[in-house]
Amino acid sequence: RSGARVLLPGDDGSGVVLFVDATTAEVRQRLAGHAGAVRRARLGPTGARAVTYAEDRVVRVWSLTDGALAT
Repeated sequence: RSGARVLLPGDDGSGVVLFVDATTAEVRQRLAGHAGAVRRARLGPTGARAVTYAEDRVVRVWSLTDGALAT
């Protein structure tokens, strides 16, 4: 949780994490790219990036400005 924004890993094994405005419940970004259930999702210290870890044993870093994988 960072302010009014939260990351919600899907519980269906789809490998998707939703970046949601907690006040309005609006989905701001849909982060898709893992093969298997996401086990951890955390916002970075500035709230501009997120880090996810899934059953595929891959750690991904996402840009929350556009939902793309960060480089």
